[in-house]
Amino acid sequence: MGAFRRLCLAAAAWFALAAASALADEAPPAGAAPLQLSFATPVQLVPESRDVSGLRLTLFYGKNAGVSGLDIAALGFSQSRTLAGVQLSFFANAVEGRTTGLQAGLFGNAAGHLAGVQVGGLIANFAREGGDGVQLGLSNFTGGKFSGVQIGALNFAGDCAGLQIGVFNSCRNMRGVQIGLLNHIAEGAVPWLPIANAKF
Repeated sequence: MGAFRRLCLAAAAWFALAAASALADEAPPAGAAPLQLSFATPVQLVPESRDVSGLRLTLFYGKNAGVSGLDIAALGFSQSRTLAGVQLSFFANAVEGRTTGLQAGLFGNAAGHLAGVQVGGLIANFAREGGDGVQLGLSNFTGGKFSGVQIGALNFAGDCAGLQIGVFNSCRNMRGVQIGLLNHIAEGAVPWLPIANAKF
C-alpha cells in the first residue's frame, strides 16, 4: 500500500508542477490580481468578479471568477469558475468550469471538466463533464467521457477509458478494467461481474 500511495502522490505532484510550469511561461491575465486574501466572500481583498493569478488565501470561504496558481482555504471552502494550478482546502473545493492541476479537500472536490488530480477524503470527488486524470476518494463520480483512474469505495462514470478500483464500480461504457467486489458495465458483454470486469 505504501508504494501505491507514493505513486498517487507522485502523480499529483507531477500534475501540480506541470500546471505551475505552464503558468510560469505565461504573463498574468490582464486585470488579474496577484494576491487574494479572503475571510468569507464578500469580505475579501479582491472582488469575486475578478481573476486571481498568483496566490489566494481564504480563511472560511473564497470566491473568484478564475484562479491560476496556488489556492489555499485554511478552514473552509474555495470556489471559482476556472482553476489552473493547485487548490487545497480543509473542507471542499468547487470549480464550475475547467480544472487543470490538483484539487485536494478533506471532504471533497467538484469540477466541471477535470484535467488533473482530485484527492478527496470523506465524501466525494465530482467531475460533472468528465475529463482526464485521477480521482482518489471515498467515492468518485464523473459524467461525460472520462479517461484515467478512479480509486475509491464507490466509482461511477459515464463513458470510461482506463481503470476503476473500488468496492463497487459502475459505468455506462468502458474501454478498460474494473477491479472490485462488484463491477458493472451497462453496455458490456456481461454487465455485472464480481472481482473484475473489462471491455475493450
